Amino acid sequence: MRFFIVYMVAMLLSACNPDAEESPKVLDPVAENCTGTVTIGGHGQVVCITDAADAGKTCQASSDCEGVCLADGQICSPQAPFYGCHDVYENGVIATLCVD
Repeated sequence: MRFFIVYMVAMLLSACNPDAEESPKVLDPVAENCTGTVTIGGHGQVVCITDAADAGKTCQASSDCEGVCLADGQICSPQAPFYGCHDVYENGVIATLCVD
């Protein structure tokens, strides 16, 4: 029993040691270089969401935009990537696009 008490005290004291070596933190390159908001995408990948420079610009297809061409008003989305389900405009065709 005495050994158990000594062992537990030693374990508790070592847990409080400020000089204890921490495991290295691995930073994701996407997160390190992101100028917007970092989030985790639907498949567990790190994603950087930025404000689109062409937000609100008139478009005919998503290739005209940093994000997507929104069907409502045929304008470029405010962010890239643009998460959620939205109606997009692609060269005269309206389709629902869901990005998670």
